Amino acid sequence: MMEVRLQVGKVIPPHPGRLLERKKLINLLKQGEKKGIVYISAPAGYGKTTLLTSYVSKHKGNLGWLTIDEGDRNLYLFLHYLVGSIQRVIPGFGVEISRMITDGKSQNQDMIFNTVINELITIEKPMLLVLDDLHHIQDHPEISLFLHSLIINRLPHISLFIASRIDPSGRLSYALTKQAALFITERQLRFRRDEMQKLAHAIGYKRLPNSKVNLLNRQSRGWAIAVVNGLNAIASGKRRPFDRLDDYFEAVFSDIDKQARWYFLMASLLPHINQKLLDLIFPGEGKMVLKTLLSRGLFITRLSDQENYLLHPLFKSYLAERLKNADYRRYLRTKRCAGRHFLRSGHFALAMDLLLEGEAFNLVLT
Repeated sequence: MMEVRLQVGKVIPPHPGRLLERKKLINLLKQGEKKGIVYISAPAGYGKTTLLTSYVSKHKGNLGWLTIDEGDRNLYLFLHYLVGSIQRVIPGFGVEISRMITDGKSQNQDMIFNTVINELITIEKPMLLVLDDLHHIQDHPEISLFLHSLIINRLPHISLFIASRIDPSGRLSYALTKQAALFITERQLRFRRDEMQKLAHAIGYKRLPNSKVNLLNRQSRGWAIAVVNGLNAIASGKRRPFDRLDDYFEAVFSDIDKQARWYFLMASLLPHINQKLLDLIFPGEGKMVLKTLLSRGLFITRLSDQENYLLHPLFKSYLAERLKNADYRRYLRTKRCAGRHFLRSGHFALAMDLLLEGEAFNLVLT
């Protein structure tokens, strides 16, 4: 492997800015640092990075931070940045690792993994290592194997925080469970009503009317970026507090591949998402489509029955409107298809809503 210049921005925590300190979550991270491993999983915009930067901004010990992106889908490049993040606070760390990955001569992964563990052993003081945005490389087999090795062989003086848009699976899930990692999920990251009031106060409201809090709570469902955008819109006198989210949705949506975008657009027309319903609109491909949707980590929540999923209603509305404007006939056909399915299964109220949205008026009347 050729020598790669370190992008300094990837190994420095983002500036925390003006943040609402979320004490319950900060205390959870404190517990997690003592346990040794924390895994934070939630879709985009739930405040994972914000929470981590808030925590590390007051961290007084050794800290290694790595912001991961799609360009890191190479084991040696990933290790290069991992070593670089630690070298910022411990100069001279990882000399042997750097030599191995720079020379590119050693193809023995076990040797490289063991070298990383052995060098971590030499760190004398406790250290917190943060891997942010792991979802970009989470499915990479070699990196997944390395993370499994790192966690299984966890050292008592090294704490590991991982943030990702997707839940762990395979080797990673096994290693985290075996080492009794602390999991923080979307449910815990949602803003509570009292936190919305505190955030409103921070941007200039002495007391946000309960009607506004109820609106934010009902439509945002505690989703951090929606709460912040909604409060800013209310503060500036906007009647529709979530209109500004469309730009955010557009940026996130355009960042995924074309096929996945199509799956999301079509899935937005369903009342909820599961393999059976996806098979209606993608015959025989429901399982694959569901896997694709979940792997992107975009605003999808798993319901308690473990079989059904929901798109966040604000994102769902954005997608449905986009498809409606782009291909109105397909929009109508899909709504009718879903409506007929629920009509056959006896869910009449839901079927009527879908059929009306699909303008199947004759079927509704009969």
